[in-house]
Amino acid sequence: VRTAERLDKRRFAVEVLCIRADGPLMARYAAAGIRVHAFPMTSLWGGSAFRQGLRLMRLLRQRRIEVVHSHDAYTSVYATFWARLAGVRGIIVSRRWWDFPEPVGPMLRANGVAYRFAHAVIGNSPRVAQLVVTESGVPSSRVVTIPNFLDPQTFEPIGPADRERILGELGVPLGAFVVGIVARLHAVKDHGSLFRAVASLRETIPDLHLVVVGGGPERSALGALAESLVRRRGVVPQRVISTVCASTNRAAPWTWVTPFRFRFSSISFHC
Repeated sequence: VRTAERLDKRRFAVEVLCIRADGPLMARYAAAGIRVHAFPMTSLWGGSAFRQGLRLMRLLRQRRIEVVHSHDAYTSVYATFWARLAGVRGIIVSRRWWDFPEPVGPMLRANGVAYRFAHAVIGNSPRVAQLVVTESGVPSSRVVTIPNFLDPQTFEPIGPADRERILGELGVPLGAFVVGIVARLHAVKDHGSLFRAVASLRETIPDLHLVVVGGGPERSALGALAESLVRRRGVVPQRVISTVCASTNRAAPWTWVTPFRFRFSSISFHC
């Protein structure tokens, strides 16, 4: 959505296609004046998906779409097939995972086919881009690396008052040594190693605080790990607090505060 918001509208007419009729980014697209077309379906296979595909093909032809760029494992397969039938001149797909357990089976093989039928494949790291070549047989000349990025203002220093306010909201005292991580709570991210490393440094750095931002399937397991690390040191978690930092489509918002200074929170993100 950040890329779409910043494209020069005098040169590019951007339209968004999605397989859900709602979502946390709809308001941002509306505010940017970007038209969104919904193609709701519960599966990429079957009669409903076929009918939506025919509708998609007609739309691509009627709107004279010149470039179709899909962003995940499911839409890459679906969009590539119908964009090819519609005669779109430029079809771009993305691979955004490394040794990730999803997608698997037929969907993984279908992505390999989609990569070969696309005009270009984007990998979000050099290693991921290389996997497109070695695993899917796509010529390296059609594979491009574009790393994940943040807006420049993300790195602008904040004032003392804002810093104090944010630390207060996180329950972190001023002057603390803060380690942070922003990532989906998934096994592939290996948060557990970070937790154990922080635990081992508690006596060396008494004011060490770990701030974890994200959500995902490992939430409960990581919570249990944090609690076990706390209990091994003879202290008991003080409280469990539910909180909302921002809306998110994947991460359930929650906060867990313990004397061991593990804190979980969530923001709006896609990963």
